[in-house]
Amino acid sequence: MYVLILGSGKMGVASALDLEKDEKVEKITLMDNHQPNLEKALGRAKTEKIDIIKADATDRSTVDLMKKYEVGVGALPHPASAPALRNAIRAGLSVVDMVYEEEQLELDEDAKKADVTIIPGFGVHPGIANVFAGQAYSKLDKTVKVIIRCGGLPQNPNSALHHKTAFNINSALGEYAKKVKVIENGKLKIMEPLSEPEKIQHPELGDIECFLTNTASTLLKTLGDVKELKSKTVRWPGNLDRMKLLMDCGLLRMEEVEVTGVKMRPLDVFATLIKPKMTLEEGEKELTYLEVEVEGTQGSVLKRYKFELLDYYDEKEELTSMSRTTGFPPAIAARMIVSGQITQKGIVPSEKIFIGDNFEFLMKELAQRGISVKITESSIRIT
Repeated sequence: MYVLILGSGKMGVASALDLEKDEKVEKITLMDNHQPNLEKALGRAKTEKIDIIKADATDRSTVDLMKKYEVGVGALPHPASAPALRNAIRAGLSVVDMVYEEEQLELDEDAKKADVTIIPGFGVHPGIANVFAGQAYSKLDKTVKVIIRCGGLPQNPNSALHHKTAFNINSALGEYAKKVKVIENGKLKIMEPLSEPEKIQHPELGDIECFLTNTASTLLKTLGDVKELKSKTVRWPGNLDRMKLLMDCGLLRMEEVEVTGVKMRPLDVFATLIKPKMTLEEGEKELTYLEVEVEGTQGSVLKRYKFELLDYYDEKEELTSMSRTTGFPPAIAARMIVSGQITQKGIVPSEKIFIGDNFEFLMKELAQRGISVKITESSIRIT
């Protein structure tokens, strides 16, 4: 099995290290246009299975190279995802992408014609969160409500913004700034980011808070008949107030402004300044929390499902929980595409794939990697 990983950041490296342990995987190539990242990634390799190549996956010149592989994993920044997927489709390469962008959905017809499988946004959220929602949805006659709460949190939150991230800093900040799509009273609605804050007392984490962000991804289409669908980002208390202040000051604006004759986006300037203070340092411990609540009816019974995932930094492997929960799922799915367990073609959301037997298989694979999921179910008969 030959696997091409597009991108060589922490998430892509986690996928590579997972695939490296598989006897059926013969070669894993990390493709990136940033040589320092590539060299750092290669330094994590434990065998000669892993190699690197400096190339831009969004450039059409990489199509011939992509043809040499059986499956790909996408771990590129958001703006590069769709252009890279176009090249993968030209090459006849199926890809499991950690990133979700609406533009990906426009590639469905081309992907079907090329007979390839593209799974968009398959990390932890979007990704595992979608799978939880899709599994519950598949069991219900009518799904009424889906609420997702997810976040990667530094174990020590002491920082300028009371938060640090393992992700690309621009992507992380952009999450706070984008208008939010939700389903409310059965209709698609646009809401302000950081709205509908909740304070939660978690039995293990203690006080946490969450707020609306534009992270519902493909669920807005695949579960579009629900009455309520909302996705929230989880943070330590204090982060929301700080981010609201930045929003109010215009520092997270994505529209260009002119400063001394130079056009720039305030978000890009701020991201450059805050990056050293908001990026997790090597070996800095963090955790990932995901909670999905689904409510609906099955016959004359009102059913509630709750899925919970709590994962911590892996000190032995020196992997962040976010890279584990984001990088391992696409590595698992890539194997399933090659083995024939996943057969759908086109742009196929994970909630349409990982139901029934595929759901159970994925949960088993995650458990083997130390990522455990708690599922609770309750029922009330409707009279």
